[in-house]
Amino acid sequence: MDDGIRRLEHDHVPLSRLVDHLRDVLAAVARGDTSASDAHGTLADGVHQVHSELLDHFAREEEGLFPFLSRELPLVAGDVARLAAEHDTICGGAARLAHLVGKGPESLTEQLPVLTAQFARFDAAYVQHAREERALLRRLDTELTGAQRDAVAALLRGL
Repeated sequence: MDDGIRRLEHDHVPLSRLVDHLRDVLAAVARGDTSASDAHGTLADGVHQVHSELLDHFAREEEGLFPFLSRELPLVAGDVARLAAEHDTICGGAARLAHLVGKGPESLTEQLPVLTAQFARFDAAYVQHAREERALLRRLDTELTGAQRDAVAALLRGL
C-alpha cells in the first residue's frame, strides 16, 4: 500500500485508542470506580483531542483523497459520498460530547446519562465508519495504479 493510503489507515490507530480510553473512563464512572467530577478533566481532554484529530483526518480525506477517488475511480464514488456523510455525523457527535463536558465537572454527574448515551451513539458511528473506511483503503490497494498511488501520496503530503 502507498504511504499516503497507509497513513490514512494508521490515523485510526491512535484515534481508536483515544475512543477506547474515553469508553473506559465512562465505564469506570458508571461502575462507581471514579466520580464524574474526578473523571471530568480526563474526559474533557480526551474529547477535545478526539474531535481535533477527527477534523484533521477527515479534512485530509475530504480535501484530498475523496475528490481524487471520485474523479479517478467513479465506481467508489458512492462509498466516498457515504463516508463523507458519516464524517458529519461523527464530528457532530464529537462536538456534542465537547459541549456536554464543557459544562464543567459540577454538572457532569447530572449530565452523565446524557453523556453516556451521546458517547454510545458517537462510539457506534465511529467504530462502524472506521471499519468501512479501512475496507475502502484496502480495496484501493488493489485498484489504484502506481501513478494513482503516487498522486494520492502527493495530494495528502500537501494537506
